[in-house]
Amino acid sequence: MVTITEKACQRLKEELEKAGYTGVRLYVQPGCGGLSYGMALDNEPQDDDVVVEFPGFKMYIDPLSGRYLKGAEVGYDESPAGGGFTIDNPNELPQMGCAGCPSRCGQEDDE
Repeated sequence: MVTITEKACQRLKEELEKAGYTGVRLYVQPGCGGLSYGMALDNEPQDDDVVVEFPGFKMYIDPLSGRYLKGAEVGYDESPAGGGFTIDNPNELPQMGCAGCPSRCGQEDDE
């Protein structure tokens, strides 16, 4: 389902250990401008979560997010200003927001 780079795996393990957690929740919020991704520290899966085990921690993914995350890879990029986790998702379509979103989402222009 989801893979993770070695660097991202190491960074997640460090963050989880520092905060006293054993797992991380990866989620997706679909919207007008494409998919928004998020991660949250968590110790327990929900009843319907998919649990993906990595060395040193578990990742919890809810069923809706799982539909969007098939084949995705979690990475970690470092920059002079800091670093951050990335999601490389081969299933994500190019972002094409709606004019006046969210009130006009899905509506055609009258032109």
